[in-house]
Amino acid sequence: LLTPCYSGDKPNGKYGPMDPSKNTTFTFMEYLVKEVAQVFPDKAVHFGGDEVDFQCWKSNPNIRQFMKDMGFNESYNKLEDYYISRLFEKVDSIKEKEIKAYVWQEVFDNKVELKKSVTVHVWKDSPWREELDSITKSGREAV
Repeated sequence: LLTPCYSGDKPNGKYGPMDPSKNTTFTFMEYLVKEVAQVFPDKAVHFGGDEVDFQCWKSNPNIRQFMKDMGFNESYNKLEDYYISRLFEKVDSIKEKEIKAYVWQEVFDNKVELKKSVTVHVWKDSPWREELDSITKSGREAV
């Protein structure tokens, strides 16, 4: 599920963000979100996305090969976009309950393709007014 980080050509025992190169990551997330939807009465689910450190992805040869195979070159923002897009495909496939998705502003700032129904959660102090303006001008809700 989590990406093993590397030092040189060997895993260093640390783990980074979710591993978007593995289908099992998305299968797990689908089951997790289904369970959250069943257990909690609210339809709001915050999917995070703040302060994703790309260093672990950069260190991992399997991630780098996956990015090459996908045509992402060295754009880790594209890899993040891929992860969020696949995650939300899984979320959208859940029919038992409507889910209202929230993400941190970094997801929006990194130009990840988000559906208009996703609410962007602004948390950084400055320049928060400009951030809110940019988000709402894109047709999305912001909190």
